[in-house]
Amino acid sequence: DLSVSPFIDNQFSFSSSVPLPSGSHYRYYTDGSLINLGTPEVSMGWSWVQIIPDAGYLNSVASYTHGTIQNWPSSTRAEAAAIYAALSVTPADSTVTIYTDSQAAIDGLQLCASSSYSNSRLFYKTTNFELWASIERLVHTKSLAVFPVKVKGHDGNYWNEFADSLANSAHYSDMAPLLPVDAYTSSHSVRLVYDNVVCESNPRRLFKLHFQATFLKDLLFLKRFQFVYCLYDSDDYVVDWELTWFTLNFSPAHDASFQASHAARHYTFKFKLFLDDLPLLEKLKITRSDLYIDLLTCCSCHDRMEDLMHLILCSKRRSVMHQILQSYQNHLFSKLCEAGELANQDPTPLLRRLSSLSCWTISSSNWSSYALIRGCLPTMFVDLFVDLSIPRTSAMKVVAAIHNNFIQKLRTRIWNPRSFDKSKWEDAMNITLKLKTTPRPSTLPATSYVPFSSLPPPTHLVTSRDFEVDWIKNSMTQGWDVDFYSGRVIRYFVSIVASTLETI
Repeated sequence: DLSVSPFIDNQFSFSSSVPLPSGSHYRYYTDGSLINLGTPEVSMGWSWVQIIPDAGYLNSVASYTHGTIQNWPSSTRAEAAAIYAALSVTPADSTVTIYTDSQAAIDGLQLCASSSYSNSRLFYKTTNFELWASIERLVHTKSLAVFPVKVKGHDGNYWNEFADSLANSAHYSDMAPLLPVDAYTSSHSVRLVYDNVVCESNPRRLFKLHFQATFLKDLLFLKRFQFVYCLYDSDDYVVDWELTWFTLNFSPAHDASFQASHAARHYTFKFKLFLDDLPLLEKLKITRSDLYIDLLTCCSCHDRMEDLMHLILCSKRRSVMHQILQSYQNHLFSKLCEAGELANQDPTPLLRRLSSLSCWTISSSNWSSYALIRGCLPTMFVDLFVDLSIPRTSAMKVVAAIHNNFIQKLRTRIWNPRSFDKSKWEDAMNITLKLKTTPRPSTLPATSYVPFSSLPPPTHLVTSRDFEVDWIKNSMTQGWDVDFYSGRVIRYFVSIVASTLETI
């Protein structure tokens, strides 16, 4: 974006500081406030209070103002905005002392004052770099001598408490001016802009998020993930992708009963289940049509074609599957009860909400149970713990551990017996390991077999409730954490699946 206005100095409607003789010492208490992070109602308020000791002003407060700032929400950004606003109204050739309770703001201000900020290779790796660059420019163009001083927050300091109150009131005041973007992003001739939002965080991260979001979109456009859109008919099962990726990458602890080799098999099984890529007969009929003919049925019950849903609903293993799901639910119940005791709250209403989820009942038409078994976990699993004052990160670890336990039981009690039945059938059919590991004959014509599916076709694909949501822009404007796209394993599987298995 080359349409950057010249450097703006005090052209916005802020209160001015009380002027002092040239070369005087200006003293400001600054503070910032952040509320509703991660929601459309997010707000950052800032304030500065000018004090002149023993000058006859009430409690030495000579002037004050407050306002707001948008995009890239964080408490440090609000603090930096307060410093910027204070320095912008300070006359040139002055000595300035900034009193703040934010150590991050002090560290940033010290870099600005030392003239090492914008000349550093780390400049664009610093969050709020446009705002800090404008602060640095104010310091040097006005020849200000700036000295930051740390004060203890909420410790009875009158001026700090006053600044804190002003910053908090800015969220709800119609008179609190908004710090104009052009004012603090005009220190460079070039700006990086994404959908009218100026980038003020590491640009490399922005590019990375853009491509990872593209990978996720490619993944969800595969036919094997179209069931996700059917879940949006029901409000009780909205996929939490951050929780899903975290759980996929969550590794159980190794001990004598669960060694590294077991963990590797568990990890592989978990990803193949998520991608619907287990070597079931319906998959093998396509990849090795020379060994597995179209008419073959489940090797355990001999009644149905073997796809992923039949693996779960097979008459030989249906009762075991219900037991495993009941164990999953009970495990979540027990952890919610423990969280309720810690928070001194009655978890009964939350337990009712959890038990009412449709995912606990398995059927060939129940998309939410299918999603749960695949590993696409709902937001409610974490939200219930957060409602009991459990930090989200801790709640995700609890849910991931419980889901890993479920996957382990699914592998040992469902998949392993099925594989044993299949190996006996293969022995009877003389399908040896050597045959299975040899390449498919090059003379074999391409198979036209369409895999059977015991799931009903999604006849009315609804539009995802977040289909029109720009996750990257919301991370800029509302503070959403979109790092759930990260992880080399996720990107590898997404790119491979999206490029080679588009029709499956």
